Amino acid sequence: MKRIWILMLGLCMLTLSTAQAQQYKIGYFDTQYVLPKMTEYKRAQTEMQTYTKKLEDEFKRKQQMFQKQVQAFRQQEAKMSAAARKAKGEQLSKQQMELQRFQQTAQTRIDKKRGNLLNPIYKKVEAALAVVAKEGKYNFIIRKETALFSNKKYDISDVVLKKLGIKTN
Repeated sequence: MKRIWILMLGLCMLTLSTAQAQQYKIGYFDTQYVLPKMTEYKRAQTEMQTYTKKLEDEFKRKQQMFQKQVQAFRQQEAKMSAAARKAKGEQLSKQQMELQRFQQTAQTRIDKKRGNLLNPIYKKVEAALAVVAKEGKYNFIIRKETALFSNKKYDISDVVLKKLGIKTN
């Protein structure tokens, strides 16, 4: 009798948890699919490539100038006085530190620029997601990139694109 009672209690709990789980509506969103379809995102990517190339070119130019100065110093080093050699060595050491500092700050500048360009785009997408979630009565929307498995029927990416005013194929 006790076993039957436990079995029935277990079946009731399983039925309740299954019924409760069916109340949730879940969708997923594919950022790798949506973002490249946005004009603003394409513009931001192009601007980032241009900005990064500009900083890379500036770094290469500074690096080449530094290398030329090092070569000139090595060629003239034997003819220089000890004081002049020491002064030029200190100057080159200072320039090398400035070059390293430029390289470090360039990455910081790139990251800041990327944030300035992409944050408004992400906010726009999040706003569209919020509208889709509310209208579709979704309890959860997850990013496809974080899911271990996804079924295409739960993909709301095209709905989000439509909310953003972007036509899908």
